Amino acid sequence: MRLVLLGGVVCVLVFMFAANQYLKGWSKHTPITRVVADYDDQYTDDTEQENEEMKNEGENDNNDNNDGGGGGWGWREVVCPSFASAPLPPFPIPLPPFQAYANKKGEEVGEGGAERGSSPGTNNIYFLETTCAITLNAKMACAVESAATHHPTHTIHLALTATHISGTDQMLHTLAALPNTHLTALHPNALLTPSHPLAHWLNHGSWADNADWAGVTLSDIVRLMVVCESGGMYLDLDLLTLAPLPSSQAWLGRERWDQVSNGAFRLPKGHWLCGNVTNEVIDGYDGGVWGSSGPKAMQRALVNICNTANLSTITQCHDLQLLDPKTLYPIHYKEWETIFLPPTTTTTTTTKTATTGGGGVGEGDDGWWVPGPDTLALHLWNHFSAAVPLRPGDGSVLDLVARKNCPKVYRVVQNVNKLKQQLGANKWKQN
Repeated sequence: MRLVLLGGVVCVLVFMFAANQYLKGWSKHTPITRVVADYDDQYTDDTEQENEEMKNEGENDNNDNNDGGGGGWGWREVVCPSFASAPLPPFPIPLPPFQAYANKKGEEVGEGGAERGSSPGTNNIYFLETTCAITLNAKMACAVESAATHHPTHTIHLALTATHISGTDQMLHTLAALPNTHLTALHPNALLTPSHPLAHWLNHGSWADNADWAGVTLSDIVRLMVVCESGGMYLDLDLLTLAPLPSSQAWLGRERWDQVSNGAFRLPKGHWLCGNVTNEVIDGYDGGVWGSSGPKAMQRALVNICNTANLSTITQCHDLQLLDPKTLYPIHYKEWETIFLPPTTTTTTTTKTATTGGGGVGEGDDGWWVPGPDTLALHLWNHFSAAVPLRPGDGSVLDLVARKNCPKVYRVVQNVNKLKQQLGANKWKQN
C-alpha cells in the first residue's frame, strides 16, 4: 500500500513539473500578451455577452454623430455591415486602442487627436486594416514583417478595425512576437477632435452614399488622418519592403511618373500637404470616382501647390520628395502575374525603367524579374492578385522575396503546408 501511495505521489510531482515546464515554454512562444490590453476574459464561455458588448461598441462608434454619411449610418454599418452579428474568433483577445507617438520622447498620440505642441513623429510606420477583418493572410503578414525587419528602430503599428483577434492565430502571433511591432484596434471616429474638418466630413458627409467605393474612401481618409495627426510613414498591406525606405521626412510614392499614390507615403505631423489634401477631399470629393479622396486628392493638391500641370516634370516640391516609380512600384499592374509565376529559366536581369509606368519586368527572354539597386519595395497589386497565395518553394518572385524579407511568416506558411500534406497522407492511408 505504501509503495502504491509513494508511486502516486511521484506521478503527481512528475506531472506538476512537466506542466510547469510546458507552461514556461508556452509563455515564451505566446508573446501576444505583450502587445494587447488586459484580456482576462480571453477564455470566457460567455461569448453571447461579449458579442453584445462588441455590437454595442460598434454602435457607439457609429453613433458619435448619427446623422452622418450614408443617411445616418456609421462607418461600420457601411464598410462591414455583418460585423456586429459575426461571432467572436476562437479564444478571443480584445485589442487595445490605437496609439502612436508624436515624437522620440514618447508622448502618446491616440484616439482624440494628436498632442498639440509635440514635435513631428519620425519613427512610426502604419499598416491599417479597415475592413473589420480579424486576421491577415500570409502576403499581408509578410508586408508587416518585411517593414519591421528593415526598420528595426521604427515602431510598426498594425491597427485593425476589428476589436478582437484569435488567441490561436499563427500569423498574428508571429507578428506580435516582433520586438518593434504593436497590434491595436482602430476606431476612425475617435482619431480626430470633433472640431477637425475631416472629423466633421467623416461624420456628416456623403462619403458613404456610394457603396462601391465606401470602403476605399474610408481607408483613404483614415490613413491621411493617422499620418497627419501623428507623423510617420503609411504602407499598404500589399507592399513588401526589400530595403530601408527613404529617410527623408516627407515623400510620396509614384505608380507612374505622372501619377502619385497614397499607398506609401511619409509626412511629419501637421505637414503643409495635409491641409491641402483635406481641402481637396472636402471640396472635390466625388463618390462615383475611385480614389477621389485618396491619390486623386493628393494629385489635385500637388498640381495646385507645385504650380505644374504635369507631375512627371518634377521630383521635388518644396520639402516633399516624389519618388521614382521603380522605387516602390517596379512592376506595372498590367504585369502583376510576373510576381507569382516561376521563371522558365535562370536569369539575372535587372529592373527595366519605363517612361510612363513602373519598372516593369526584366528584359530577359523569360520575362524574369529581380529588383534593381534603386528598388526598395515590391507592390503586389492586391486588387488583381488577392486570390493568389504565397507558395513557398515555387521559385516565383514572391517566393524569393518573401523567403528573404519575411522569414518568420515564410516558415509559418511552410509549416502549415507540411501539416496539410501530412494530414492528407494519413487520410489516404486510412482509406
